[in-house]
Amino acid sequence: MKIHEELDKDVEAGPGSDYAGLSEEGNANIFSKTTFGWATSLFFKARKQRKKNKEELTQFDLWAIRDVDTMKTLLNDFFKEKEGVSKQIWSVIRYRFTLTVVFKFLNSTVQFGTPLLMYQLLEALSTSEDRWVPFVYIVAMFVVFTAQITFESLYYWSAARSGWKARSVLTHRVQAKTLCLSQCTRNVSTSSGKLISLMQVDPVKIERFINQAAILWDSLYQILGYEVILITKIGWGPSLLGLVVVLFFIPIQVWLSKYLVKLNAKLAKVTDKRVQLSKDTLQTIHGVKLGGWEDISVEVIQKQRKQELEYLRQSILFKSLVGGLLFGLPAFAAVVSLTMYAVLHNGTMTTATVFTVATIWSMTIPPMSSYPTVIAQYAEAKISLGRLEEFFNLEETSPPTCETISPAEQSEDAITIQDGTFHWSSNADSTPVLKNINLRFPRATLTAVMGRVGSGKSSLLYSTMGELRQSTGLVSISGKVAFAPQVAFVMNATIRENIIFGHMFNQERYEKVVRVTQLEADIATFPDGDNTAIGERGVTLSGGQRQRLNLARAAYANNDIVILDDQLSALDPNVARRVFGECIKGFIVQEEGRTVVMSTNEIGVAEECDKVVCLKDGEVIHDGVCAGKSLAPMTTSVQPAEINSAPENKSKTGGTLIETEERAHGAVSVKDLGAYVQSGGGALAWVVMGLVFLVAQGARFVNSYWLKLWSADAMYIAHSRNFYLVGYALTSVMVAWCDFVASYMFYILCLKASRALHEAVLQRILHAPMSFFHSTPLGRIVARLSSDIYMLDRDLPANSLRFIRQALTVAMFVITIAVFAPISLSVVPVVLVAYIVLVALYRPVARDAKRLESISRSPIYSNYIENAVNGSLVLRAFKRESWSLEKLDTSVEENIRNSYALIVAQRWVNYRITFIGNLFAIVSMSLVAYLTLEGSINESSAGLALSYIMQIALYLGVLLRNFVNVETDFNSVERINYYATMIPQEDTRDDPSDMPAEWPSKGALNIQNLSVRYHPEQPLILKNVSFSIAAGERVGVIGRTGSGKSTFINTLVRIVEPEASDTPSILLDGQDVAKLSLKTLRSGISIVPQDPIVYSGTLATNLDPFNLVGGEDKVLRTLQDDFPILADILVRQFPTGMSFEIVDQGANLSQGEKQIIAFARAVIVNPKVLLLDEATSSVDYKTDGQIQECIREYFKSCTIITIAHRLATVSDSDKIVNFDNGSVQVGPPSQFMHVHQTENV
Repeated sequence: MKIHEELDKDVEAGPGSDYAGLSEEGNANIFSKTTFGWATSLFFKARKQRKKNKEELTQFDLWAIRDVDTMKTLLNDFFKEKEGVSKQIWSVIRYRFTLTVVFKFLNSTVQFGTPLLMYQLLEALSTSEDRWVPFVYIVAMFVVFTAQITFESLYYWSAARSGWKARSVLTHRVQAKTLCLSQCTRNVSTSSGKLISLMQVDPVKIERFINQAAILWDSLYQILGYEVILITKIGWGPSLLGLVVVLFFIPIQVWLSKYLVKLNAKLAKVTDKRVQLSKDTLQTIHGVKLGGWEDISVEVIQKQRKQELEYLRQSILFKSLVGGLLFGLPAFAAVVSLTMYAVLHNGTMTTATVFTVATIWSMTIPPMSSYPTVIAQYAEAKISLGRLEEFFNLEETSPPTCETISPAEQSEDAITIQDGTFHWSSNADSTPVLKNINLRFPRATLTAVMGRVGSGKSSLLYSTMGELRQSTGLVSISGKVAFAPQVAFVMNATIRENIIFGHMFNQERYEKVVRVTQLEADIATFPDGDNTAIGERGVTLSGGQRQRLNLARAAYANNDIVILDDQLSALDPNVARRVFGECIKGFIVQEEGRTVVMSTNEIGVAEECDKVVCLKDGEVIHDGVCAGKSLAPMTTSVQPAEINSAPENKSKTGGTLIETEERAHGAVSVKDLGAYVQSGGGALAWVVMGLVFLVAQGARFVNSYWLKLWSADAMYIAHSRNFYLVGYALTSVMVAWCDFVASYMFYILCLKASRALHEAVLQRILHAPMSFFHSTPLGRIVARLSSDIYMLDRDLPANSLRFIRQALTVAMFVITIAVFAPISLSVVPVVLVAYIVLVALYRPVARDAKRLESISRSPIYSNYIENAVNGSLVLRAFKRESWSLEKLDTSVEENIRNSYALIVAQRWVNYRITFIGNLFAIVSMSLVAYLTLEGSINESSAGLALSYIMQIALYLGVLLRNFVNVETDFNSVERINYYATMIPQEDTRDDPSDMPAEWPSKGALNIQNLSVRYHPEQPLILKNVSFSIAAGERVGVIGRTGSGKSTFINTLVRIVEPEASDTPSILLDGQDVAKLSLKTLRSGISIVPQDPIVYSGTLATNLDPFNLVGGEDKVLRTLQDDFPILADILVRQFPTGMSFEIVDQGANLSQGEKQIIAFARAVIVNPKVLLLDEATSSVDYKTDGQIQECIREYFKSCTIITIAHRLATVSDSDKIVNFDNGSVQVGPPSQFMHVHQTENV
């Protein structure tokens, strides 16, 4: 299904019944809209709520979104343009963004009145005979200030709405596109790490640029406007000379922009790789823990992080240089302007002239200081747009031809393939995986697809769904498809929701499907039945339960064609027989007349099928009825012995497994602030940095004070003109240099903090117990390591630096005014009280809204990773993409609602704070004017004071806005620090002092009175189990599912801790494993898990992912010298050898090939204890035999524990340990061979 077909689906949206209702914005009058008075009720509601019960705001207290902000409306606007991401974004935001530009233009135009009125005010104080004239100018300035804050608030409001609309539609489209990418396209063109960055980072970068985009032209407009004003006051020459100084900076900006574009492109790739590594590690965390690879994984990820930080350091070096130049630039411009003016006017300058020139050039600081930030944002947005455009242009799936014909005209075949050639890669010169395929799959029949590992069984199934690139031939499907993949796709939802999969619920059909898939007894053991939440990736279910859940979904869907990829391999033989007979053959084929195509290695299954297709090296070698024993060389065991099965009962938790995301309360805590300071180098480093900032601010004060001295000595009685010019130039250079040093120090400390917090949170996450990963969605964890780290790397330092600069500037203004015109500060106490009241009303609402907004992003990311990244193949097969997108859009609208409340709160308080600041400025100016007219203050002091008072009025709103930004950005520090300090940890003890250097050396295992339970209040899973395994013995572990086999393995490596006992429960080579460090214990036992782990990279890096053997050549040599049989298997499966490229999540490998790689990885380090957990369940009979031969030949001195469902797999073991209801029986294999055997599964 094409992306535009998905996105045109109607999405239910709008206010929910549980929400607070729509805001009053739509019904507000013009005054209320411009002042945001319509939002006041929210602040008093929050205050009342906290006063009554101290509860914080929840999502239900916030307004529902209006129709214009629903995803349905936004997507309709988005697809008015058919192509081009930029055009489509413009289609969504053009109305709001046009308003943004208009409001910004009006804001800047009104702002030009400030220096004009200031000049007239200073002139009036010097020359006017009418004492009332200065106060007219002061009142006029108040009008200008009020108009300015009104237009500024409307500008930021419109810009923010434009930004979040763009982010929302891009988030939707990234998921929609991901759902449409075929497996071969994903294999070649992208990775899961890049996909996560495309969802979590790139839309946010574009949103931030849209929020600031108007500054690109507005900065130039303001500078030119101020230049025109200067021309009217000091003439063409001085003004243009100052402009030349400013324009000199433009080539630097252009060069910087180009440099940052290149740097950000490199940075994006490195970040993608780090996120990819983090996601891969987290997705395979169980295998990481089984191997004791936590510390090595941290090193690998941190190595990538180090490269990322180096690119960030280069970026901040240039940003700091530009920042220093910007802060010195107005002073340099003023120097040359005033110098030329003095030369042209014989050295005479009035106070009005000096301070107007200085004020105008200082007013260019905000537009010029914003310009580098916007240039950097533009560079990032340009890279992101390019990445998204490239991503959206990737080739989508090419579904087979679907025949839509009436039942009377239906052909006999459900699927036909004619002369088909298929490739896993989208590259034109790639080797085909299937060649010359000509097959017919008749309606209402059951077909088995067989073959050795890597023969093309799964590829054939995928080719029927359009997942492979088809270079020749034709594929035709008549009907809808249901698909159950080899690796089960399980959503983070209830059992029922996983089976229903968004379809209409039919009680009778549902109950029958549950019955025939043998899930009834299992569901009865769950605490909340089929309403039990089973966790992300089905963590609370066994492999067999996950497979049957997959099969139940396919059976319930009632689609015409059911494609099953090895759905019986993880089941006990007895359960497998019943599932095959009652569900696949009985219910789906015979009762409902549907067509089933299933891959399998079991001859017993093939003999029950209507048709068998056998593959070898990608070609069909048999197409007909089962050929019996002649197929044995390409299948698994012919005669599997049954192990009596019973209901599985792996779930040990309550009905709600996933924990609600943590949420900080109140203001930013001292603990989190302290953690950030300490991570950045400690208090002393920050104090030194603060002192440098104070020196820089002192330089700015001296720079301004020098002007006062100059204007007071207009006749050059005390000093010469050159004295003032040189002094002003030197202090200007000092301003620029000190600001550069302070900025760079600050950025470096922030990067140190980010680096330390990333390492701390990564260490903490990877050393958390498995219970943490069972209860925490992967998307939530990945968000900590991607979007939250991005905030620490970029937004928090930039916003904090702006806030510090502005806060110190305002402090300097206040101190200066206190020295030269203290009476003007008499209204400060009143202003402070008003500020305190406003901030007290505002901060709780802003904090709660920001935290809700941050929390509401996690479901978006979790939905994306679960459905689009991991489950796209299943969703496409079932045609459930629209359903998945509707779930996403619900989460996006929740995020929009929280963003709406947050931005409204910011605009509400910013307007009021700035308005009060304007009142303060007018009153203070009036007092200064009065005292000047009375002769209490000289003109130069009045000029300095009035200039600073005016700038305070301009700075207050910006200062508050940046304070809010810093506080809200600090939410990411809270979230990361919570994970870095509060999530539970596994045992961190060290090895005992008498620990042998070479351990284990023999592999002798002794189990004594081992008892295990998952939770204190629940029954024992293992009950006083005792048995021993001699060094070098080969032991088979059998038992029904739920009997305790997996619990025993998890306890052996302390994934689960045993019950406390007076004597050691598990001794390995005489060492109590409970007293060993987890790293030593787990790295001493090689385990091949039931779900094999593969990484994106080469075959060599998969066999030796942490370079323990010593690189590609050493890996190959070790295999050829020590394990030639295993080397032959790998050469046969991977003709290109160690350089064979494995794509993201091993999508180009079959499950059997993954198991071979996992086995080779485990044995290549010559372990003393080797544990195989259903390690060859998906490989063919001959390859399985070769692996068993490898074990017998090369591991005679190694203790081998093999877990299996079938006795045939462990029939040549030295002994068998049979788990049954938490107890064990131990004996030779012959003791358990009384179980009847059958060729039929």
